[in-house]
Amino acid sequence: MKESAEVQLIEEEISQEELTLKHALSKNSVSALKDLIKVFDAIPIDPKASKPELINNLVPSIPKESISVIIDKAFNPKIRYTAFVASFDSELPTNEEFEERIVEYNTEYDYNHNDLLKNGHIDRSYLEYHQKLNNELIFILSAFRKILRFDPEARESTPSTSLKKIRITVNENTKLITVYTGNKDYFEKALIAMYKLLGKSVKAVSINLSGVLPSDTQEFSFPTVKILDYIYHGLTRIGKIGLINAVELDTPSKSKNPQTVKVKGDDLLTDEVICKYLFIHKRDLVGIRTHFTFVIEENEYPTSIELLIKDDRIKIGIKKENYSFEQLDLFFGLIQKNINEFLRNRGLINSMELQKILSRLSTLAVK
Repeated sequence: MKESAEVQLIEEEISQEELTLKHALSKNSVSALKDLIKVFDAIPIDPKASKPELINNLVPSIPKESISVIIDKAFNPKIRYTAFVASFDSELPTNEEFEERIVEYNTEYDYNHNDLLKNGHIDRSYLEYHQKLNNELIFILSAFRKILRFDPEARESTPSTSLKKIRITVNENTKLITVYTGNKDYFEKALIAMYKLLGKSVKAVSINLSGVLPSDTQEFSFPTVKILDYIYHGLTRIGKIGLINAVELDTPSKSKNPQTVKVKGDDLLTDEVICKYLFIHKRDLVGIRTHFTFVIEENEYPTSIELLIKDDRIKIGIKKENYSFEQLDLFFGLIQKNINEFLRNRGLINSMELQKILSRLSTLAVK
């Protein structure tokens, strides 16, 4: 496989720990990376070095005992691990086909330097196969942007490069793709890369409203009915729902972000304001933020999760807490399979119980 010196951030034999360390370092600014180089007494580097070069220069100088500190600082308990979900139906290509398609993708999505002066910036995407863990193939998509910035001292414009790395996992058993980013644009880039790699069957996992009848809705919107059914009768198959902190409602303009409404009393089914939004104003329920306890082999793992189900996209967020990366990947896998089973299916999971929930909401809305 051909490799560019500019973008070779992850070597073929790189360990999972080093991959995670580089991901953590990439969240630092260039100036912060230069400060770390001084702290760890790394080999001096060209002052005009790019961010990828600084990271590569820094990694070998970081002692073992400092790696976990840097990783924990980057992925601290206050943030969430976030991912979009996609799927594919085709068989996996052979190793030779993988290699050829990755080279084709990297060639097609390389920089077009003619656009730098025309647009002031150019983009490129670079896909790498990292490794296989159990039944999952791991890829890294590096999204580069080169921007012309005016240097007042030199009185000229010089290009600077920014980088975003996105980890992508492909599960050959479940046929699910996890794209670890909360940014919709990066998710779209990852979908294009997977489309090139795995074929035309690649698509974002989305909600299936077919089979939900008008008689099922009690005048609530179809997405609201489907998502309420999933929350109370699908998500509960893998754990326990606790306090509901907030819900997200679709806004009239699709160009705007969903409206976040905090839940009074932490119970969606007793909040009069939210009931009015859903029943009287016919707003779509598109997301939820809730305490959730995963139940795995009779063991309980409390955390907090966010789900956003909007614009034919499903985004999952899990609060890191003190869980390991392996545990977080396990949690993601459980939710993905659960979503794939229930939100993509026709109809409702438990229509009779859902009717009781809808009646309760509508009664509160007109109270």
